[in-house]
Amino acid sequence: MLGGYLTPIFVKDVLRAGPEVYGLGEVFYSLGAVIAGLTIPSLSLRLGLVGTLLVTVGAYTLAVLANPIVPSIAILLTSMALQGWGNAGSRVARGTLSLETIPNELMGRVTLFFSALERLLRAFFLGVITSQVGSFGAKSGYWTITIIGAFAWITIVACRQFRRQKLPPAEALRKVI
Repeated sequence: MLGGYLTPIFVKDVLRAGPEVYGLGEVFYSLGAVIAGLTIPSLSLRLGLVGTLLVTVGAYTLAVLANPIVPSIAILLTSMALQGWGNAGSRVARGTLSLETIPNELMGRVTLFFSALERLLRAFFLGVITSQVGSFGAKSGYWTITIIGAFAWITIVACRQFRRQKLPPAEALRKVI
C-alpha cells in the first residue's frame, strides 16, 4: 500500500518519467508476484518456511533500498519485480507458517489480531510517509519503507526461536505440496 502511494510520485518527481514507466513498473511487480507463486513452494522445501520468509522479506527490503540509492528506470523496474516477488512470497510463507504453527482453535483470534494490527500500522505509516514525502521528497519514503523492512527482517530472526510447535521437516512439506 505504501509503495502504491509512493511509486507514482517517485516516477514523476525523481525519475521525471511519464505514466508509461509507472504502468510498466506495475507489470513488472505483477510478474514478480507470479514468479513467486511458481518458486516459493520449492524454496520452502529447501530453506524451510522461516528461511523463505527471511529471503523474501530481505529481497523486498533490498529492492526498495535500491530506488533511492540509484534512481533510474531500469533499477525501478527490477526493483518492482523483486518487490512483487518478495511481497507475494512473504505473504505465502507467512500464511503457511501460521497454518503450521497456530492451533486451529486459536487461528481466528490470532488472524483477527494481526489483521487489526496490520491495518493500524498501514494507516500510521501511510500518514508518516505522506507527511514525509510532502516535506522531504519521494526518496525519503523509500528510506522509511527500507527501515520498516529491515525491522521486520530482524524481528523474524529474533522471534524464530519462540514457536511452541516445531515445523514439520521438509519431507512432510513435500507430501503436502
